[in-house]
Amino acid sequence: MSKPAISPQEVFRTSLPAGTSLMVIFVPSLDRDGQAIDQDHWVDEVLATLARLFRGATAYPRGKGVWRDDQRGVHY
Repeated sequence: MSKPAISPQEVFRTSLPAGTSLMVIFVPSLDRDGQAIDQDHWVDEVLATLARLFRGATAYPRGKGVWRDDQRGVHY
């Protein structure tokens, strides 16, 4: 049984043809409690999803970032 076709235009609510926009998705390496996340697994999941939706994806080398948690008043 084949999966139904997925339309990127419907998923992202855009009229632009697929491939005309750059998408940046950040996959964290730690959860909000500071515990390690299996980042490689989630990067692979994102790549597989984008490949299915857009027929391809590229992951760039890991970056370093920070975020603010307003509920806890903490910066990471």
